[in-house]
Amino acid sequence: MQLLTPMQRALARLLVVLLAAQSADSQLVPWRPVSYASLNTTVLRARPLPYDPRNVSVTWAIEASCCGYGVFTEELVTKTSYGVGGLFDLPCGRAAEPFVAEWGYEFHNNQQHIFPICGNLTMAAYAQPPADRDDALERLRLYWLCRATEAQQAIGPAAGPVFSMIGHYLYGHLSCSFGSVGVVGSEIGENINSINAHLAASRGAARQFGVPFTIDFSAWMQGYILDYSKAQFWGSASSPVGGHSLSLFRRAYYSAFMSGAGGLIAEAGAVNFFYQTYDSNGLLNLSPLGEIGQAFYKFTHGGAAQPAIANYELIRGIPYVPTALLIEQAHGMGLGFFYQQLAWDVFPLSAPEQRIMAWLQTVWPNSWLVQNQDNTPQSEVDYEVAGPFGEAFDIVVPQNLTAEVLGAYRTVVLTGLGAQVDQTLASTLESYVSSGGVLVLPVDEVTTAASAGWWPPAFLGVKLGDPQFVSAASIRDVETGWTQAANAGGLAPFCVQQYAGGAFYIKTGGDPSKTFGWDGGAQDRCCRSDADTCFWYGTLHACQAALLGSCEPCSSPSAIGCPMWTNGAVSVGTTAVTFDPEQPATTLLEFETPDGQAVPAAVLSSYGSGRVLLLLADDAVTLACGPGGFGVMSHLLDRIENDTWPLVVESNTGEPNGGVQVLANRNVAGWNVTLINNHGVVKQPGQPPVIDPSQARTVTVTLKSNFGTVADIWSTTDGEVSAVPFQGNTFTTVIQPGDVQVLGIQTGR
Repeated sequence: MQLLTPMQRALARLLVVLLAAQSADSQLVPWRPVSYASLNTTVLRARPLPYDPRNVSVTWAIEASCCGYGVFTEELVTKTSYGVGGLFDLPCGRAAEPFVAEWGYEFHNNQQHIFPICGNLTMAAYAQPPADRDDALERLRLYWLCRATEAQQAIGPAAGPVFSMIGHYLYGHLSCSFGSVGVVGSEIGENINSINAHLAASRGAARQFGVPFTIDFSAWMQGYILDYSKAQFWGSASSPVGGHSLSLFRRAYYSAFMSGAGGLIAEAGAVNFFYQTYDSNGLLNLSPLGEIGQAFYKFTHGGAAQPAIANYELIRGIPYVPTALLIEQAHGMGLGFFYQQLAWDVFPLSAPEQRIMAWLQTVWPNSWLVQNQDNTPQSEVDYEVAGPFGEAFDIVVPQNLTAEVLGAYRTVVLTGLGAQVDQTLASTLESYVSSGGVLVLPVDEVTTAASAGWWPPAFLGVKLGDPQFVSAASIRDVETGWTQAANAGGLAPFCVQQYAGGAFYIKTGGDPSKTFGWDGGAQDRCCRSDADTCFWYGTLHACQAALLGSCEPCSSPSAIGCPMWTNGAVSVGTTAVTFDPEQPATTLLEFETPDGQAVPAAVLSSYGSGRVLLLLADDAVTLACGPGGFGVMSHLLDRIENDTWPLVVESNTGEPNGGVQVLANRNVAGWNVTLINNHGVVKQPGQPPVIDPSQARTVTVTLKSNFGTVADIWSTTDGEVSAVPFQGNTFTTVIQPGDVQVLGIQTGR
């Protein structure tokens, strides 16, 4: 099958949107009106910050750190902030408050004993690695409770709940589940992966556990930091071109605010917002970053000069996030997970964890290995990316997952729990679907719930049979007609070494880009002598000599060598099902075999007011777009976006969503739309940025008619308001490389 060009794909997606608006039968997610009132709930609205020293209940505050460095005293920084109309709500940070920062990194990386606080409970202090993921989670819990107690004791008897700030590890939810958390936060910037995912995880944790969230943008980047001062406080690391590009500062600031954060910590802002020079009034002169901060303050405060307090929810609205990604509780997602495919920096990723990673890569592509891009032509390019389906996702975990929390989302995608759905979660998911939600489930984690009768027969709508293998040449969406040929890629087996100095095996399936290591068979497939045993070879020469030999044929999905790569078709593991004529379940996706047979790949059932989509083929390789894959994840997210996302965004490049990052916020008058062009800015850690003007995007944005009729559009970026011409529900704008635009859309309803 010939793949569509980017422009053809954009036109096809637009056609699907138009057809979906005409026929409810083609909607995967049933339509539900999206009003400000419907989103203004206890789950979705921003919560007041607990630490504002002005004793004002605010849901947004900008604070600085590094106050008191040399001439940058609290008095002068505060005076300058007020004198220029506003830079920081809290010029020198919060009042005394228990604060625990970077605790995930310190827990995992204390091999040199450089983190003494609760160091006896870090992973390095144990004689043996954790026995399993639950053991690792318990170790983390004990460490967090120790750190939280230490932080509270340092304040004294009046200490309140703890501010949990995490960086390289997505552990915000976990600290909330352990207890004693008053604010959950993420550090971004530095050399930390995926700003998009940290925002989604922090917001998901905040909504799930009922706390505000804050974002800390680190000015550091691989040993350099932005510093305009004469004193150069960080020695050789200081530089007026050090750290991240000004563009990324600005993009991250706007993303944090429009994503619903309660606060932004401008790390080192009390220094790098200024030159070490003074104006005629004795105020510090603003640096280029300070000028960005001044405009950002004006925008987020509705143009009101400091110390006026604005209604921030009227300014930004409520972030519209229709989809939740439900991941495992003991996920261990951090540096090892992303760079070495090791959960908790210890365990090879299981099949469900591989599936989680595939979903995350589909939603925020190429943002997971930013450290590998330093000193390359891609340096800094993928810290923040244009997700092809909009910023429409929160990340949540099973604990404290109530029906009220789930009810805030139109769709819940269970990406991988690493375990079977238990009875408590099964009941919560049933209530969610019955009330109108759409649930996407992988079959391998619901067999216990199905066999135990925790769900009524109508919930899944089919009876589960045995695992089976299918030789699939293509896949088809029965409702829309979408088809995708097998991405067999003409792959041939090749030799891979288990570890440095180790034996070799013949790789026959899995991710072909992984050319070193063995994960125990979770995704690495091997030429094998039986279902559980690979052929192993002592030398590369012996392995290559055996490439012409034969392997045990695939007969069971549980075999470590299956599925294999094949030419023209892909061998995929799936589960047989029996349809019950009395239950409203139908095939949504089906594989077509080389001999023309149709085999169900996903079934859709209606239950109560909602729907359940059961993925019968749930292997990460099969679901993703790479070799051996069918692009199921992208296709389903396309359909979910078409049914739930208010905007169609196209550009001169034909990329999904116009190649720009898109955030949508519902306000009392209509919508706020944030468009971010993350292309065209390359920044090496200690050098000036290189900007490619050709990477501008001319984007056309259409508000779907069922989300409102456009009455007026204006640009509010940087607090400057200007009218934007439009025709019908559509407008066009040019977004320069690394730029941000925020547009207000007033609707007639």
